Parts: sequence; C-alpha cells; structure tokens
Amino acid sequence: MPPRLFPLEAGSCGSYVCQSCLAHLRILPKFRPRTWRRSYSKRVATPPLRTAPTEETPKVSPFNDNQVEVRYFNEERPGRYRRLQDNEEFNKAISGLDDDVESTINELEKKLQDTAKLFQLMEKYGMKDKAYELKRLYGSRQAIQGSPPGIPEDCWPKSKAYHVSRLNTYLQNAFEDMSKGKITPKIVSSTWKYYSAARKTLSTSWGVVPKEVWELLWRILSYEKEWNTSRMAHIHVLSKDMRVAGFPLDGSQQLLAIEAMFISGWDKDAIDNWRKGASSLGSKPETFKEYWELGVRMCSHSGDLERAERAVDTLFDSSYDADPRILVPLIRACAQKEATEEKAWERYRQLRDLLGTSITIEDYDEVIASFLSTNKTELGLQAFVDMMFSTCIDIRGKAKLPPTVGNQFFLGKWLKRLIGAGDLDGAFNVIKYMEEKGILGSAIQVNGLIGAWLRTETAENVQKAEELAWAMIRSRLLFVQLRERQALLEWPLRLTMASPQEDTPGLRFVPKATLETFSLMAENYRHRGLHKEIEKLWTSFEQAEIATNSFMMNQLIESYIQNCEAKRALDFYHSMTREHHIAPDAHTFLALYKSLSINRLVVKYDDLVEQDAVMCRQFFRDLVESSWSFDSETAFDQLPRSILHSFLKLQDYAGMLAATRAMRELFSFAPSETLLVELAAGTMSLSRPTQRNKKLLMNASKITQFLMEERRRALEKEGRTLENLTPVQKAHELCVVLEALIFHKAQASEEELQLLYEEAAQQMGVYGMLVSKDAEKMTGESQALQE
Repeated sequence: MPPRLFPLEAGSCGSYVCQSCLAHLRILPKFRPRTWRRSYSKRVATPPLRTAPTEETPKVSPFNDNQVEVRYFNEERPGRYRRLQDNEEFNKAISGLDDDVESTINELEKKLQDTAKLFQLMEKYGMKDKAYELKRLYGSRQAIQGSPPGIPEDCWPKSKAYHVSRLNTYLQNAFEDMSKGKITPKIVSSTWKYYSAARKTLSTSWGVVPKEVWELLWRILSYEKEWNTSRMAHIHVLSKDMRVAGFPLDGSQQLLAIEAMFISGWDKDAIDNWRKGASSLGSKPETFKEYWELGVRMCSHSGDLERAERAVDTLFDSSYDADPRILVPLIRACAQKEATEEKAWERYRQLRDLLGTSITIEDYDEVIASFLSTNKTELGLQAFVDMMFSTCIDIRGKAKLPPTVGNQFFLGKWLKRLIGAGDLDGAFNVIKYMEEKGILGSAIQVNGLIGAWLRTETAENVQKAEELAWAMIRSRLLFVQLRERQALLEWPLRLTMASPQEDTPGLRFVPKATLETFSLMAENYRHRGLHKEIEKLWTSFEQAEIATNSFMMNQLIESYIQNCEAKRALDFYHSMTREHHIAPDAHTFLALYKSLSINRLVVKYDDLVEQDAVMCRQFFRDLVESSWSFDSETAFDQLPRSILHSFLKLQDYAGMLAATRAMRELFSFAPSETLLVELAAGTMSLSRPTQRNKKLLMNASKITQFLMEERRRALEKEGRTLENLTPVQKAHELCVVLEALIFHKAQASEEELQLLYEEAAQQMGVYGMLVSKDAEKMTGESQALQE
C-alpha cells in the first residue's frame, strides 16, 4: 500500500488500495453469535467460531515481470472507491488538493497577508504599541485554544489536595476568560493567590504539574500591563519553580527570568546568569537584541561600565537594528562619577547622532534628568539648550552664559518644565546653578518650587519648602529695613564689600517673598493645624508691608476656628474688614458660618444660641453689602447650603425665608433635590450609614415628595407641566418648594410669618430688595386689575 499523506484539518485526501490487497480482504461478521448454553463452570469455554470460506482461494500464478499490471483506486468517501484511469489522473490525485481545501487555504493566506499589512501600517504611522498589543492578543488567543489544563488531584492526601483543587478551579475559569481575549487585574491577582497557597503542596512533587499548566501560569503572571506592578516578583518565583520542576524555559522566558531576578535584588546572580547565556541567548537571532539590551541596563545599574560599554558596542556593531535609546542607562551611569563625566557627554552626542531628526522631547527629558540627578547641572542645561535651539550654542566651561541663555526667562522655562515633570531636586539644583552664574530667579519661579514641595506632603520636602520660604521672607524684611534706612541716610554713600552667608542650604541670595509666598505657607500651616506658626507668619506679613487680600485673612480665620478660638476669629475678621478695609469673599463667609457654635458644638447652650442668631443675620448683611463673586463651583454649592442649615438649626424660619429669596435675587440660587432632602431631615451628615440617618432619610424623602407632588398638581391646574418648563422656570419651582418646606418646618402660613419676615429682612439688609419690591409688585397688580 502507498504511504499515507500528512493530514489536513481543512479536508481529507484519498487513500489507495491495490488489487492484490483487496483480494485478500475478508468480511468479518458484524456480531458474534450468542450461545444459549448455560455454563456451570468457569472452565467451560465457548468453542471458537469457524467461518468456512465461501469460495476457494485463487491460485497464485507464477510471477512475470513483463505482464505486471498495477491498478490505482481513489477513495471518494468511506467504503466507496473509484478506479483511476491513467497515470496523469494518478499524479494529480497524489499531488493535488481538493477544491474546497485549496480555496480554504487561499482564503487563509489572503487574511494573513492583510493582517501583516495592517501591522506594518500601524508601526509605520507611530502605533507600535497598539500593533504589539494586537500581536500579543492574537498570539494569546491562539495559544489558549483547546481544553483547560489541570493538575492531577489524586497525587496528594485529601488534607493537602484542597489548595490544588482550588487552583485547578480558578485556572479553568481564567482559561475561559482568556479564550475571550481578556486578562484583567482580578485574574492576575487571584491566580497568584491560589498558586501561592498551593506551592507548598506542589513542591513535594513538581513533576506532576503538566506542561500546559506551567504555560498558562506563565502567560497570566507575566502579562505586561501598567497595573501589573508585581509582575517581576511573580516571574522570579515562578521561574524558580519551573526550573526545579525540570520544565525548560525558552529564550524570551529566560531573559525575563534574569531581569526579574535582578529587579528582585539578586543583582550578582542575575548578571552571572546573563554572562553564562552569552554563547546561547547572545548569539541566537531571536534573542540577540533583547539579550544585549538587558545586559546594558543591568550592568549600567550595577556600575559595571566596562561590561555595559562592551554590550552597547556589540549591539551597534551587529547587523541588527538596535534602538539608540539603550544608551540612556549608560549615560546615567557614566554621569554618576567625575572620572566618566566626559564619557557620559560623548554617549549623549552619540545618541543625538543616531536618532537624528527622530529624537523627541521625551528623549531630551530622559537625558536631562540623568544629568540633574547626578548634580551635572551644566550638562543638563546644555542638553536643554540643544532641545530649545536648532543652532549649536556651547555653554560648557564658560564663566558667563550667553545672553540668549543666561536670563531668568529662559531658565524659568526650564524650571517650569522640571517642576511640571516632578523633578523637584533637579529644579532646586537649577536655582543654585543660576546663582553661581549671577542670575537671580524670580519669586514666581521659586514660589512654584515651594508649592510643589508642599504638595508632596513628605517631611523632607516640606522642610525644604519651609526653609526656602522663610529665607524669602527674611529677604523681604531686609528689603523693607533697607528702604526705611535709606530714607534716613545722607547722600553720597560709600559702599563696603562683605562676604555673604548662606541663608538657606546651598543658596546665598534668594528673591523677596511675595503675597503668594505667604499664602502658600499659611495654607500649609492651617492644614497641618500649626496655629502658632500661622500667627508668627502673620506677624512677619505685617512687617513685610505687603498689601494683603482675603486669602490670608481666610487662612487665619479658619486657623482660629480650628484652634477653638471663635471669638478671636470674629474679632480678627472685624479688624481686617473695618480697619484694613479688606473685602471678604465667599470663602470668608463660609469660615464665618463655621464659627457659629451651632456648627461647632454638639451641646447647644442658650446664651450661645442667642448670640448665633444675631451673628447669623449680621453675617448675611455683610454678605449682601460686600462686592464679591464665586471663584469655584464648590463655593457656589457650599455657601448657600451652610447659610440655610445655620438658620434651620437656629429655628430662625423668618431669616431662612429671607435668605432664600435674597440669594435667588443676588446670584440666581436654586436648591437641588439633595439639598431639599437635607433640609427636610435637618442634618448635613446623611451620607453616614447609620440607623438614625436611614430613618431621617426616609421621612425627609416622603416630605419632599409630598411637597413636590403638591406643586405639580398646582402647575397642572394652571395648564403647565414640569416637563415643559425651561431651566429658569424649573429653578423657580424648586425655590417655591423650598419655601413650602420652610412653612412646613415653621408650622405656620406665610401670613403668620409676615411680620417676623419683614423684621428679619430689615436686620439682614435685604428689606428694600424683598419687602419693598413685593409691595411695589402687589400695587402694580392691583392697579392692573382696576384698569
């Protein structure tokens, strides 16, 4: 019989049986005749069935080479054969494919060509990351086809097989999710959790773990995404287990395992393993580039510059397309030592030459950060100049910078970029470098660094910010003193040279503090609860003779409130607004309403409540008489909320009604449904999940819904619906519901509250805005009716 062809999944090929073989085939019975004889002993056996031949076996004639005739048959379908006519048909049957199979293969080839073109276009137009992600996703889908793998559970006792069973169960679920092309953080973290729990049991017999399970674990735990922060730690443990189990790692897996070992802290062992792979991983085309790039990174990080340079030279001397950006780790390593500083600069020039016009701003940022982190500020500035100017401007080794570079505006751009990138230490080194070159940074630039330090909220950076800020404050105070002395001196003056002292570590001259400097420090001290420091800062602020604003006043008021000194906060507010004529803003009134005892204390005292009732109306009068505007959406939401809750806690419903109508006239206030529920419940802390709040929320929701339903029925009587109202009309209707809620809380009608309402409006400074306007409106309506 001829040899069988290789199987094809898309179809089936014909098989061939010669005539002599067909002649010797015998048709066996499809079933064995059953005997009905009862056997009383196992030794009694059924006699074998003998089938007599139906015809005599043909006699074989003597073999003659000249009379041999070979006939070929093709199996069209199982059990049906067709004789091939001639040699041409025979050759076609052997070498050709079925029409369906051939069309399927052609279609697959066309799809693969289109996919390859798609990847090439994506890489050409700067979408390399997306192309890589699609390739990886396509590869993972192809790799996980089939049935989910599992670990045999009968190899361990039941007490130890529990964790193995849980690992199997989760791997099956993960396998199904991965077959859909998705690997989530939950899959990675849970896989590691179950694998870690089963490691102790599996370590007693690693050989039982199938190959497919190792591959699935590697595919999940080595998934490269920014959220997989424990990727290298997982790979380090998994690769060790796979080696102990005798499972061989391919080239890319070995490189990843070496890198994971290095990152996990085993620097020396990782470099030794990397060196041992030079003859294998370092010579294979599929791992050549990745192997030598890994060597450059590891050797540069460990300080082995000689071996790192050899690895770089091997990369660039080869025929492979090496990425020039691999020079950045070497540049950083060379810049750390004075002896190799020039070599770092040479490698930077090599990087620029290799990248050419494809060099990006991010590449410059990497190099600049490498120089600044090693206190090579001049080299960093030279790289920044190369980035900013197309022409070559050399500044290295010069005592005085060129005018185009040596000014606070150009260097201020650099400072702003460094602060925005989070390189705060580098920005401070730039300020010191500017001082060495005789360039004093502007207060705006230094304030930006102080604010960035304070935002990190680390002890070291906050201390640096305080030292630099107080140095600027002392510079401002010295300037004020010199200005005062200058008015008392007689001219001409004779100057004498004096050696300046460092006012802050690393700096001898700092710019004068501005209002922004004091504001930054005041806000920081208030958040940290350092009331004494704020008082000290305010004393210096008064001595600095800087025109103040509401921000500094607000910080000190809130600091007094946090320190439980509400009376001093109120006295300070009156002093600033009446004596220094500082205009308050929305944040000022927010702080003032916080200072009321009803908003600070749990227990209410009658004398304090009476004082709060007077101050609450007085604060609103100041709010109306001051000219200010909201600077944020938060203030626009919180100030009306604080005002209404304060009146509600005081049970001053007349003042609450006057405040509602006045705020609608002043800044188009309209309550939200959430605020209505809060006011109906009488508390601002409904977000806390307590049993009391749940009951309050249910009752408040019922009251609010009842009032809104009443208003809806009233609109329907007028022939209007809520759906047809404009936004302005809807806001007005919400205010009407709020007024109805106030009357419900007061358990009085509008007529019964009228006298108290007019008195409250008079005390709150809105009588002319509300009562007189309402009277004029009523007069106009009556005249219209008479006409």
